[in-house]
Amino acid sequence: MDFNIKLFLRQTYQTLFKTEGTSARFTPKRVLFLLIFFPFFLIFRLVTSISFLIDDLFYRDYQQMELHQPVFILGNARSGTTFLHRLMAKDRESFSFMRMWEIFFAPSITQRKVFWFVQKIDNKLGKPMQKQLLRQERKMWLRNPIHKMSLRAPEEDESILFNIWSSIFTTVFFPDPELVRQYAYFDKNVSRAERRRVMQFYKACLRRHQYAHKSNKRFISKNPTFSPKIDALYEYFPDAKIVYLVRNPIEAIPSLISWMSFQWGQFCDPMEEYPHKEYLIELAEEWYRYPLERLENAPSDSYIIVKYDDLVADPGKVVTDIYDHFGFEIGPRFARLLERETQKAQGYKSKHTYSLKEMGLTKQRIIQTFKFVFERFGFEIN
Repeated sequence: MDFNIKLFLRQTYQTLFKTEGTSARFTPKRVLFLLIFFPFFLIFRLVTSISFLIDDLFYRDYQQMELHQPVFILGNARSGTTFLHRLMAKDRESFSFMRMWEIFFAPSITQRKVFWFVQKIDNKLGKPMQKQLLRQERKMWLRNPIHKMSLRAPEEDESILFNIWSSIFTTVFFPDPELVRQYAYFDKNVSRAERRRVMQFYKACLRRHQYAHKSNKRFISKNPTFSPKIDALYEYFPDAKIVYLVRNPIEAIPSLISWMSFQWGQFCDPMEEYPHKEYLIELAEEWYRYPLERLENAPSDSYIIVKYDDLVADPGKVVTDIYDHFGFEIGPRFARLLERETQKAQGYKSKHTYSLKEMGLTKQRIIQTFKFVFERFGFEIN
């Protein structure tokens, strides 16, 4: 497993010796996090590395697993990617996907078999461990009002790249985005050797997943962080199907800034309420511009662009359109589920609130920066 030790050491050095006067400065919360993070991460990395070796010794057939027409849901964060992913993942006859516990705690076949063995014992005892986990989950920040998370729910599998420490997500723990800037421009700024290392590891993880679940279904994934990886996706998954979601920047940008503020606030005490705001706006601009330009040169039957407003207004129609475009079939069970989800969506109201003024932003600033998005999609500016 080709761990990016160089990035890990740079971030560690930065957080230990160069964080005075920054959002990652030493405060009781930050010190407590670091005291927990380093030993836990190093132990877990050791366990996972051994588990991957066991996979290669005893389950080497996973390397032959086919990944037929995997579906990748992309788009800027806060653009409906999670909603669409979890909705399509309910089509169990068509899709396979990774749950949060698999991504973070059991990326290997070996670890999953151990977890499933423990689960069987727990089931025979009346599920005391699972019930306790659910109680703790309800109390913890996993039930935040911005992005509801659950160990059992489908989640972004970009996080599986923590195992080789080659993800833009590492900035959540070490809040200096400049150290991972290259990953925000993956196709453009990451070297061929680095791209190969990251994508080969990711593809191997998908094969491990399919092997562990004995699945020949299409794999479905959602990762806003894959928006700058379109070339890489087509290179390593030639028959990939890409769904790109686009949302009005007036709504998406402040929601993104608010979400990342919440994320950073879990592991440090930012000196400002909305840290790294300019970096996030720059990142969002790239993740609008590059996918829209790149997909214009892709085969039309390999991608579809979906507007967020259409998705939340009528998710059943949008999903049906996606299936029709890619030549997928909707079974009767999933068709009934889509009808129910469409009815639920009509009464949904987000609990996530934010203020442009509090963030030091104006509509005019967003409209000017993302003028090309408004011109292409005709989003309202009022």
